[in-house]
Amino acid sequence: ADAQRDATLRITDRIMDLSDLVLVFFDARHPESGSMRDTLKHLVQNTVQRSDANKFMYILNLVDATAREDNPEEVFAAWQRSLAQHGLIAGGYYSVYNPDVAIPIEDESLRQRYEKKCFHDLSRIFERIDQVKIDRVYRIVGLLERSTRMLEKDLVPLVGRFLKKLRKQVLMVEGALLLLALALVWFVLARFTEASFVSLVFSFPGKLLSDLSWQVGTLAVLLLAGWAHFTLRSRLGRRLQKKTLDKIKDKRFKEGCAGAMRKNLRWWRSIWRRRPVGWSRRTEKNSALILEEVDGFIQKLNDMYTDPSGEKRQERTPEEEREAANPGDQD
Repeated sequence: ADAQRDATLRITDRIMDLSDLVLVFFDARHPESGSMRDTLKHLVQNTVQRSDANKFMYILNLVDATAREDNPEEVFAAWQRSLAQHGLIAGGYYSVYNPDVAIPIEDESLRQRYEKKCFHDLSRIFERIDQVKIDRVYRIVGLLERSTRMLEKDLVPLVGRFLKKLRKQVLMVEGALLLLALALVWFVLARFTEASFVSLVFSFPGKLLSDLSWQVGTLAVLLLAGWAHFTLRSRLGRRLQKKTLDKIKDKRFKEGCAGAMRKNLRWWRSIWRRRPVGWSRRTEKNSALILEEVDGFIQKLNDMYTDPSGEKRQERTPEEEREAANPGDQD
């Protein structure tokens, strides 16, 4: 049952990501039931922080069942409190039912009050549904703008600081190890040989060219130093990566940062790179171009759909009317 529940929640997440409008229904017969805890956590607490949270509508269904209560308004208030406890303190609350199959309400004034509220909320819901095409265009353009700004202002600087810290740590540790190795060599020469460290340094090139054992030994030392460098860099990188990611609360941004850091931690990537992998001057230029085009397109959308007086609509040609009625067909 747990595996099936987790799979269902993952599918639900995927559907919500793809949807332009999400209606979240709750049963008015059990507004505070313990069985709603998973729904409240997954569909309320996990969505209020989303950048597209305005596409969610929270609907209390079957409210006709509350007509027999002494205080039906308290049921609606209790449901609102349940949502507020999980972070939803603002937004659209709706209550609906189907009058054709509703529980008979004998009190005429109460029935009219219920029907008035239901029809009012239904009209608001259908109005949002009718606006989906227009909302979709704004949402996609807005998502493109937010993603670009997040990449430019948040992700790239964070990965850049990560690389700078990693480079500093690697150089400090390797510098300390190098000094320790030189001190060890000096100690061995001073204790077991008559040659000084300086004379050995000056005689090294000649012995390297003429003595095979020196050539093999030098190669072995270089291979060992290379292995030690990449091993050290990998371990320091993973530790710094974990420390950096632990400070990030946003799940999606955290996943993006983790992927970017992994790409920059590959062994063939030089620690002297100032820019993160993939963020070139050309990419930076394209990012600025995207933001510029987004601003222009949003202004175009505003000119097409924001017209309180109706003057622009009267001036439109038939071709412009068809274009406005089908915004999803535009590039």
